[in-house]
Amino acid sequence: MKIMLLTRSMAVGGAQRQLCVLCRELMRDGHDVSVLVYYSGDPLHADLTKLGVPVIDLRKQGRWRNFAFLWRLVRTVRHAKPDVIYAHLPAPNLLALMLKYLGCGAAIVCGVRASGMNVARTEWLTRLTLWLERRLVPRADLVIANSRVGAHYISRGTAPTIVDVIENGIDTQAFAFDTEGRHRMRADWGATETTAVIGCVARLDPMKDHTTLLHAFSLLLRALPGARLVCVGTFAEPYHSRLLALAGQLLPADSVKWIEREPRLSDVYSGLDALCLTSAYGEGFPNVVAEAMACGVPCVATDVGDTARILSSADFLVPVGDREAIARALLAALKQGRTFSQLRREKIETQFSPRRLAERTEAALTKALLRRNARMAYGDCT
Repeated sequence: MKIMLLTRSMAVGGAQRQLCVLCRELMRDGHDVSVLVYYSGDPLHADLTKLGVPVIDLRKQGRWRNFAFLWRLVRTVRHAKPDVIYAHLPAPNLLALMLKYLGCGAAIVCGVRASGMNVARTEWLTRLTLWLERRLVPRADLVIANSRVGAHYISRGTAPTIVDVIENGIDTQAFAFDTEGRHRMRADWGATETTAVIGCVARLDPMKDHTTLLHAFSLLLRALPGARLVCVGTFAEPYHSRLLALAGQLLPADSVKWIEREPRLSDVYSGLDALCLTSAYGEGFPNVVAEAMACGVPCVATDVGDTARILSSADFLVPVGDREAIARALLAALKQGRTFSQLRREKIETQFSPRRLAERTEAALTKALLRRNARMAYGDCT
């Protein structure tokens, strides 16, 4: 099968890492895979190149300079003649649907990776994109959601046959506990082996609710005065500055470390004593929870997206915004230590493996191709 994946860029993020995993597995199965991006040069672009995946740069010049970009997209797809175009994220989904109506001939698959977005907290163009996505993706040959909550969200509460749920695949060879990595990270953070270190791996965005995290950590410090908090994720202003100011008000100096980029995520997880994700909305399948579990880290996470399905019976699901419950769960997770690390890892290996992701995606894309063939046979080119 000739498959073209369409995404905005290969910047560091959960969706982009999943795209790399999926490309690798599909190529192992003999499929012809390529990736179309708006912009090139981002960090994970090199990862695709190492895998031998052709990356086609559509050379978008900015938000409003779209005519030449759209022409390059249409021309590229018509020249390549893919069997399937599989888009990731809202704006690429809309572009893929446009290609359907321009008669590109490929089966169109839209990928939905979020749920319950709080559109009131986004800019107008993002609100419009999300509104259009939710109303138009049912016109694709197939929609793939990476969570059950995301499928419910995109189908507006119905259960259409056009939506398949395929959870993300976590590479447990890449994400595994590493003693040397743990020592290296903790040395970088200024933490000894006896220091209790809580980690949050999430971009600085209001949907991740770092504000609640900081408040919960301040409560935890009453029981564990020497604990440290490490926040790894890309910075965004003015939210970053507001968080720094809040940390300065709530917490002792140097008890929080902010890291914008850290490529050695497996080492980060290995260095933690507990992972905490306090997202308020928008999650589908939060990769960081599953990645940390693969490294054996006790996890505390809010009940958003499919988090409840990902966590093991030894982990801690807490209500959104409940700083007291989060602090209590973190204390329990730290006391538990690595007692149930193998339980966590086994759940990821058995339920969320890259092979499972690839096999289910291949079946879904085949289904989309059959639907494309049926509509073409009936003279419906759109």
